Amino acid sequence: MKKILFPTDFSENSLHAFVYALQLAKKLGAEIVTLHVYPEEVVTYSEYAAFLAQNYNIAEWGEFENYKSEVPKLKQLAEKHLASAVNLSHVLERGNVVQKILEVEASENIDCIVLGTKGATGLKAVFLGTVAEQVINRASGMVLAVPASASFPDVTNLLLLVKYEKPYLKILRQLLPFAEALKAHIDVLQIKDAPDRSESRIIKEWSQEFAGADISFHMFATNAVEEMALDFADSHHNNLIALVVHEKSFFEKLFFFSLSRQLAFHATVPVMAIHSKKMG
Repeated sequence: MKKILFPTDFSENSLHAFVYALQLAKKLGAEIVTLHVYPEEVVTYSEYAAFLAQNYNIAEWGEFENYKSEVPKLKQLAEKHLASAVNLSHVLERGNVVQKILEVEASENIDCIVLGTKGATGLKAVFLGTVAEQVINRASGMVLAVPASASFPDVTNLLLLVKYEKPYLKILRQLLPFAEALKAHIDVLQIKDAPDRSESRIIKEWSQEFAGADISFHMFATNAVEEMALDFADSHHNNLIALVVHEKSFFEKLFFFSLSRQLAFHATVPVMAIHSKKMG
């Protein structure tokens, strides 16, 4: 992972997630691109132009510009948390928030999008859910949702939720260098209604392939998938949960996306959603 995109609204929760992104980038040797998006319909054009002229130094739309009042705060946070060496660049865009995030992900060859989330009710829940869920569902790569209650990254135990099927093997191979860079153990876990003999055979095969890696393989049978995932993460001290968001079928997509949504908005640990496009 070499390039992280960090969309921000400069809220307290967003800045908390930025510190998480900084520490992650520091450990991985990655750079961070911050993105702030102003919606087009906030004010009339003349008012909008005046507001921007007063608050930002902008040469023309779509260009990389320093934010006059907010970017220095990001730099100060980097210095405060001993992450000044992390390369930061900044993008200010105007338009639809989700669409701009996806456009920058593509144009900047982003490896991972880091988003701050928090438990909320009413309109805040609708807004946060809409943006974060759409990004998780539509991004082409990894999306890391960082809850407001998450501590700064000391990722020592990573939980990967899978099905013991061949496509998930690619995800594990992709995730391994990330875990090794963090010196983190990986728990690979499948949760299903009932055990199957085929899983035991596949677990044995996977264990042989990753014999030299710091990985453990697990399987549990239960209908309470979300509860089991969170209980497992708690008992195994997992401080990052990774799972796949599917496009294969409506029901499979609904199941895993629902799980990723619940985990991302209610867990106390960050959740990494990996898009099914990466499974090949």
